[in-house]
Amino acid sequence: MNIEFLAFYFLLAFTGQFISWKFPFREQTENKEKLWDCLAILSGRVFSIGYIALIGAPAFLLLTHETALVQWREIVESWNPIYAGIAQFLLIDFLLYWAHRSMHHQRLWNVHAFHHSPKHLWWGAGLRASPIHMLMNSIPYTLAAVMFPTPEGALITAIALFLDIANQHWIHSNIKVPFSKYIEWIFVTPRLHFVHHSKKREFSDSNYGFVFSFWDRIFGTLTNPEKVSDNEVIGLNYNNTNARLFWGVGPKVKLKAPQAEQAME
Repeated sequence: MNIEFLAFYFLLAFTGQFISWKFPFREQTENKEKLWDCLAILSGRVFSIGYIALIGAPAFLLLTHETALVQWREIVESWNPIYAGIAQFLLIDFLLYWAHRSMHHQRLWNVHAFHHSPKHLWWGAGLRASPIHMLMNSIPYTLAAVMFPTPEGALITAIALFLDIANQHWIHSNIKVPFSKYIEWIFVTPRLHFVHHSKKREFSDSNYGFVFSFWDRIFGTLTNPEKVSDNEVIGLNYNNTNARLFWGVGPKVKLKAPQAEQAME
């Protein structure tokens, strides 16, 4: 990661933060956990390097030598590169939707809870994730690279990863977006995603989309933000330490039903 990239990264980040100060769509509590957000950003970059070296690249090399995938590559190479790129990007977002949705299942909730723990959402909170959470969100990129094993496919995977990181910062910002209710027919906006971070399970178990909101419409998991108060309280509805959340470990006191069921928010 070179200096130019870091400079561009933080330029975008602070520009987004400035816009959210000037044009917020809701009032928020004071942010007292910025250090944990920064730790999550740093750990995510370290994890990405380790994942590519130890899992992603070896899995790609192993799977793309399978006879069926060699034949599939010949088919993909015959496609128009623009259509292939669009199909690949949609595939990644579709798989991310299901990876995200699966982490709201009771058995996987603890690996995702760290992402829902902040009581203040800003651009830096978007990358909070435990190691297993990061692993599950990395697999879709590997699968997409395997399904589109061409030079163009590798480029699209890299672009999609960069855009998705930027998008996580975007949808966790507090920026008021003009014409949101129209944009949200296709894309996820900050106010649409804020619903997902509600303490209430009826809201948090919805709006799983990353870039595109239409997956939630198709699979019946969309909550219209017009029907949710801008003052909706966000975060977890139970106590746990950030250290335990960071590693995907549940609270020390085992939650009993229905509390355990509510802890899936």
